[in-house]
Amino acid sequence: MYLYGAYTPSLVVVVVLLTCHLAGAGEPPKGKHTANSVDTNGKQLDLVMPGARPETDDSYLCSAFDVEALSGTKEAVHITGFVPDADANRAHHMLLYTCNQPNELPGKVYDCMHHAMCKDANSIMFAWAKNAPPTTLPKNVGFKMDPKERKYLVLQVHYAHPLPDADNTGLSLKYQMTPPTYQAGILLMVTGGQIAPHEEKVHLDINCKLPAEVPLHFFGFRTHAHSLGSVISGYAFNEKSNEYRQIAKGSPQWPQAFYPMKQLQTVKPGEYLAARCTYNSTTRDKVTFIGATAGDEMCNLYMMYFFPPGKAADYLGCGGVQAGNEITEGLPAGNDVAPPRNEVWEAKAHNSGVDTGVTAINYDDLMDTQALMDNKGSTKKAGIEEEDQMAIYNFTMIGAKPTQTDDYLCTALKMKGMSTRKLWIERFSAIANGNRAHHMILSKCKHPIKEDDSIYDCRHHAMCLDQSKIMFAWAKHAEPTKLPPDVGFDIADDDFLVLQVHYAEPLNDPDYSGLQLQFTTREPKYTAGIFLLGRSNLYIPPNTPTTHGDANCKANIPAWIHVFAYRTHAHSFGNVISGYKKGKTGEWSLIAKGNPQWPQAFYPMEKEMIIAPGDTVAARCSYNTTGHDSPVKIGATAGDEMCNLYLMYYTTSKDTEFVVCFDEKDTELNKHLPQGNDEPLPPNPELEMKAHGTTEAAQTNPTTGREGKSLPGSHYSLVPGWPAKETASYLGQVSGVAIDTYGNAVIFHRGDRTWNGNTFKSDNTYGMDKNVPIPQDTVLTVNSTGHIINQWGNNFFFLPHMITIDKQNNVWVTDVAMHQVFKFGPYGGDDKKPLLTLGTKFEPGTDDSHYCKPTSVAVSADTKTFYVSDGYCNSRIIKYSITVTSDGKHAVNKITEWGKTAGVMSISRGPYNFNIPHSLTLAEDKNLICVADRENGRVLCFDTDGNAKKEIQPEGFGGRIFGISYAKQQLYAVSGPEFNPFAPKPVGFILDVESGQIDGTFQVPDGLKNPHDVVVSEDASTIYVVELNPFVTWKLSNGQPSALSGSSSVSSGLPAAGKQPTAAGSSSPQQMILDGAKKLVPTSSGVLWAAVISVPLTILVSCLLAIRKCRKRGKGTMTDGGSRPKNWGLGDILGRSKDGFQPVNTEERDGLVGDDSDSEVEEFSVPAMHA
Repeated sequence: MYLYGAYTPSLVVVVVLLTCHLAGAGEPPKGKHTANSVDTNGKQLDLVMPGARPETDDSYLCSAFDVEALSGTKEAVHITGFVPDADANRAHHMLLYTCNQPNELPGKVYDCMHHAMCKDANSIMFAWAKNAPPTTLPKNVGFKMDPKERKYLVLQVHYAHPLPDADNTGLSLKYQMTPPTYQAGILLMVTGGQIAPHEEKVHLDINCKLPAEVPLHFFGFRTHAHSLGSVISGYAFNEKSNEYRQIAKGSPQWPQAFYPMKQLQTVKPGEYLAARCTYNSTTRDKVTFIGATAGDEMCNLYMMYFFPPGKAADYLGCGGVQAGNEITEGLPAGNDVAPPRNEVWEAKAHNSGVDTGVTAINYDDLMDTQALMDNKGSTKKAGIEEEDQMAIYNFTMIGAKPTQTDDYLCTALKMKGMSTRKLWIERFSAIANGNRAHHMILSKCKHPIKEDDSIYDCRHHAMCLDQSKIMFAWAKHAEPTKLPPDVGFDIADDDFLVLQVHYAEPLNDPDYSGLQLQFTTREPKYTAGIFLLGRSNLYIPPNTPTTHGDANCKANIPAWIHVFAYRTHAHSFGNVISGYKKGKTGEWSLIAKGNPQWPQAFYPMEKEMIIAPGDTVAARCSYNTTGHDSPVKIGATAGDEMCNLYLMYYTTSKDTEFVVCFDEKDTELNKHLPQGNDEPLPPNPELEMKAHGTTEAAQTNPTTGREGKSLPGSHYSLVPGWPAKETASYLGQVSGVAIDTYGNAVIFHRGDRTWNGNTFKSDNTYGMDKNVPIPQDTVLTVNSTGHIINQWGNNFFFLPHMITIDKQNNVWVTDVAMHQVFKFGPYGGDDKKPLLTLGTKFEPGTDDSHYCKPTSVAVSADTKTFYVSDGYCNSRIIKYSITVTSDGKHAVNKITEWGKTAGVMSISRGPYNFNIPHSLTLAEDKNLICVADRENGRVLCFDTDGNAKKEIQPEGFGGRIFGISYAKQQLYAVSGPEFNPFAPKPVGFILDVESGQIDGTFQVPDGLKNPHDVVVSEDASTIYVVELNPFVTWKLSNGQPSALSGSSSVSSGLPAAGKQPTAAGSSSPQQMILDGAKKLVPTSSGVLWAAVISVPLTILVSCLLAIRKCRKRGKGTMTDGGSRPKNWGLGDILGRSKDGFQPVNTEERDGLVGDDSDSEVEEFSVPAMHA
């Protein structure tokens, strides 16, 4: 499994140049190479089609081979060469795949055009066409084939025409048992499209960012097109330098071998790959499509690369135009000019008997293998340096339990052993809620009070035994801070990081507040530091409009410091904090001025301020105690005050990391500060409300999309006071929400559990105690007043995911820890035991009796069909039929499945390539089942038999889509937090299911943070959204009474009294109300009366709101004065930037966090794994 950010061992890579055996990239080799170029004396695996008999044009036939049986060993073998035994007159092309579950066992030939090659995910290892010669990889480079990871090789042969006799086309693989220094891989660039007739040049383009987090070293390439293809070119593009590097160019009409590149091409993370296929269709009278037959066309560029074993995937994909048309529009001139014709090689492509003088392509001969093996000495050889690495670490409290007011708690992180290389911190982001954590401070020192991972009191005791140096501070819902380029906080191997959290109030549950730290091994040009000014004591009288707290000193620093950001910190009475410097000329210059009642972030300065050695630096904190009847002092509690001005800077000095300037060294100096030093900044209600975790429901600024495009709003607004306070206090991480047949919200939450880096092992098995289920009730039915009217699900689940309520009120849920899907009767049934269990408890798998972290269920209206998205590992959708006998027995039959993994190891983002199918919804009036393809940021819709129909990803859509629901011709979707901290925040979307365009958006006060699921009522009057962190559930309404709440019989929002319905659910809701006196859902009489009384009040309030809305808006949607509908979303108060994109990771291994597509990146409050 490939882990982002976990790349820590030193990598010594040297340039490997190709000896000039080639006239140019992609040109046929010159000179005689004998058959001995391929080591015929080594170990060999012979893969031979066992008498294939293609009976039609364009037959794709496959046969599987057991690696363990062929090699006679259970150990990994390393493929170093490929020797085809094939003729283009019989075999159009061959592809070699690896997988674990071929569709047929070895020895059989099976159709793999109309059926898949494998039942599980597969990877390409090699490709051949047009009489290409054998290929030997460079010395110390090999493809790893471990039977414990991938058991089978599958040879696919495309036969363009039927053959009169049985075919034994084959491919022999040279291998060795000794692991090579580097692992080989294939990156396939591929796209679809069509080619217009009668055109001399038609382009199909492909581009993407390098789909790897470590540099890949490309050494060979292969082009593949059919008869119209004239040239395929490949480039690497560096955005920073705006430069293209040609890495491949060849004619697909030559033997389709892996040709050596002119020189080793190292492509680094963040760089782009671009390819262009050029076609000449002057001989065609009709449109030609990309397709599987010889009469169709293809656009494929295969590139071989090597990398340190285990640091990247050995099969990567780049499909379509992912990075924008600008990349391919800027390709250098000549990209579509074909290489000079080579009649010998063109003849060879059709006639294997043509002698080209080359019998093999041997990279061992063509490459400087001695340089490749020389991995000693300097880390910089022949132009390739030891590669830089980035990693994210979530450093949090590990279940802190503040028990008193104004608790200061600390925990330490040992840096020794975190990395084999030196580290710097270049970004900070809070994993905290300002309503729980009053403020946080990150410091470093050599000797913390406690060096283990325990939590200790640091209010009455120091943080460290030696001097601690502050690096970062946070309060009041502040935004992340990313340092400028080439700036970082220096971290020594013997340092400890110490996190201090001030809890203003005790908490009932363990707290995991903390910081997300982005580390880099790239040594920056400048060292970052903090200059802290403040007061240690001050008397602030009551009822006084202005009181000053001053600090000043001379800057005792060895070199200039460049101040680029500032942060102010005071408590409730502070209204402005100003900072100044006085240089040698005696003139004052304003450094910073801020309102401590705004989010206490490090705000960037419009212009950097240089402070030179000997300059005077001063700060003034101003307080207003009007209306307060008692004096206030500087102190540690929330009721006291503070006076701090943090200046973040960079410097060339390695010895200036933390400078302190407290109190007044010159008591007369601050009397001469410039006028206006204590004048508050203009009010900013949005920032002030954000600092307190609140804001207005209506936002004047429209929500913007990924590219800054204004998105339409909607009539949906938050229902205040829902859920009730006591309901909200019961919730843990809320993972799923549904609506029952009576209009109540049914919430699925995780109680005392969170999904973090320790939850699952590397094999996807549950990593926590399998004997301890969640003790709390995890399924809560909540009525229209926000009160719990039914609860169940304790001591059963381990990690809930999503919930669905079918038309008979049965409850379907998924548990990712158990790898199971369950169906319960209405409200859990009488015994709260499942009516149906699918999957094997705690056993992940890929067959029909196993799931691997299943995510969601969708059930047809007649309840005879259901679908399961499976999920985090298998990336497939499975359709089942179900029948229920009169005695309640369930018979389930699998009908079909579709989908395959499409993560960083994927071939493309095709319609069946999911990257975590996270949520399902049925649009039965459209005969569609739609899937939230989470990490691909799109919704894919299929007909109910699994045939792809729609891809919905309009401009402005979120980059990660977590939940979807359907009502009245529209899809409702919620986007999740993106890896880029400056990307647009999560928002709700309303989409036209036919056009796929955005009809509107919806948002909540202060913006959605980590939405996980959404559900909309059938009449589209009500939306529920649930979030993982904070643990909240939102209810939004469009002001229209719902179909259920409008009915007097069920308007209370309570399930009807009467006989508990069976799974078959034959009685109507109205009939059940009349049938008996027993409540269907147990609830207290107080709650019942509150719910009943709430009905007329709710209707009255809804009517008044609707009247008020109409008076305010007129009949149309609310606008901003123009023609566009006004959006009610919040957007970003502090603005956005595209800078700072890096994958965010939650799984913690070896201290540095690595990204695992199986773990939920949205789970931000992850306990730190301390060394």
